[in-house]
Amino acid sequence: MIHGYAGTILRIDLGSEQIIKEPLTEKMCEDFIGGRGFVTKTLYEELLPGIDPFDEKNLFIIATGPLSGHLLPASGKTHFGCKSPATGGYADSNMGGHFGPALKYAGYDMVILTGRAEKPSILVIEDEKIELRKADQYWGKGSLICEELLKKPGTIYLKFPKRSGPLPG
Repeated sequence: MIHGYAGTILRIDLGSEQIIKEPLTEKMCEDFIGGRGFVTKTLYEELLPGIDPFDEKNLFIIATGPLSGHLLPASGKTHFGCKSPATGGYADSNMGGHFGPALKYAGYDMVILTGRAEKPSILVIEDEKIELRKADQYWGKGSLICEELLKKPGTIYLKFPKRSGPLPG
């Protein structure tokens, strides 16, 4: 695998809870670099024509680039993309922070979400272990309250691999 890439795409169907790992090809890295390129290419090739944005077959994609996790300022953005419910066209956004590097260090360059979970769920990635867990206790609460709840002992939080998982109680 080319330097700067973890080499794995994670596909998750929230409805069936099926989780599939597949290799990221060197050709995709060379042709589309990462982040927005990965999101755009995947939506273009895999999104069904005319699909309703709220259809469970719509894709929601999270992708990092080769500089995610490096120390270069403003270089490691995490990109998100889908078919927009507001416009019916392509929608994407990006953010900085620790999420992209944590995803990359866990071994994934891109996460492709499809389906619709029956109940509120949390995606937990702890090194090689990936699972969907119930999130009823967070439903309807604001982001600040959820963040505090996630930091309590025994709950799940996002950290870099080898240190992720429940906080010690």
